[in-house]
Amino acid sequence: MKKYFKNFAIIWVISVIMFSVFAFVAAMLIPGKKIDATFILCYVAVLVAFLIQLGLGYKCLNEDHKDKVFLHMPLLSLGRSCVIVTAVVCTALAFIPGVPFPVALVAAVLILGFFAIAVVKADTAATAVQEIGQRAASAAAFIRQFTVQAEGLTARAKTDESKAMANSVYEAFRYADKASTPALNDVEAKIAANFTVFSDAVARGDDDMTRSVGDQLLTLLAERESLAKSFK
Repeated sequence: MKKYFKNFAIIWVISVIMFSVFAFVAAMLIPGKKIDATFILCYVAVLVAFLIQLGLGYKCLNEDHKDKVFLHMPLLSLGRSCVIVTAVVCTALAFIPGVPFPVALVAAVLILGFFAIAVVKADTAATAVQEIGQRAASAAAFIRQFTVQAEGLTARAKTDESKAMANSVYEAFRYADKASTPALNDVEAKIAANFTVFSDAVARGDDDMTRSVGDQLLTLLAERESLAKSFK
């Protein structure tokens, strides 16, 4: 994704140069127009808008993961809008004769302030969505981990009875509720402990131990499933 930021930065530099050339050449060509304090203020305000756009582009396009880039895409739109609105308004204020400096100052501060607030809101929303996604992925990791391990046990089972029980445990993990909450920590700890014993029994080909621990494991998984549903 960093290569996209390099392209973005090149376009940004060209845009800043083009705007600067336009602003100062227009100021020199328009009869009676002087590069006064209002003109400088408006020009600086547009440069600030460009810098905001650059910062947002870096934040969005310099990410290594596509999902993070996607979540921050609204920031790119805000950066572009900030430059366009600021450039249009400030150009008008700079070239309309007789615009007082305080009027231009208030207009520039209001525009930049509005977009600054919008950026903070958009970034906060993107961060919140990202954190929710990370928690959801972490919550599903418990069942996914043991589903993979249980599937492997079915291939390593030494007897038909052990293989049948390993397959039952695998199916129970496979169709279990993927979501996890702190309320399930106790039962999940028991499941993890029992699964270790169950794996050892299957590896040894101990049918009696496999059957006994397997039944306990299936009971714990059923208990977890019931608890998971009760918390929804």
